[in-house]
Amino acid sequence: MRRPLLCSGPGPEPRARAACQRRRGDAAAQVLDGAFLPELSRQADPDARAVHSRLGTYLRARVWEREPEGRALPRSDSSSYDRA
Repeated sequence: MRRPLLCSGPGPEPRARAACQRRRGDAAAQVLDGAFLPELSRQADPDARAVHSRLGTYLRARVWEREPEGRALPRSDSSSYDRA
């Protein structure tokens, strides 16, 4: 039996933690793409088709690898131009 990947705690360095989290994301995407999406595509429900389409797009675009919008600080802001 494989041990679960531990991506948090005092041990892993930030770079190793990021790599671990990336592997977890890839593993989750493989499970969704290999098992869940085919089952979902067999459903006759229109809502299931919409979920299948959105989830498939999310997986193909690998959205989970992108930095969330608003996370990074702007390179400059208006306060740097204002003088008292």
